[in-house]
Amino acid sequence: MLTYSIGEMVDKLSVIHNKIWHLEERVAELEEDKMKTKETEKICDQIVNLNAYRMKIVKAIDEYFSEEKN
Repeated sequence: MLTYSIGEMVDKLSVIHNKIWHLEERVAELEEDKMKTKETEKICDQIVNLNAYRMKIVKAIDEYFSEEKN
């Protein structure tokens, strides 16, 4: 479990969503220009890593609220 407060987790989640949004826009721009490059691969790897971290935060938030109910 992550050791952040609920506010910190929500803040981190919003930052990650914003980063993913911009990275996905960049990939779309590169694909639109038919520029499948190493940059695209690098960005896709970043998106995968950010999504994995996002899932950890979502799980921690779920656990936080699950514990609050008990």
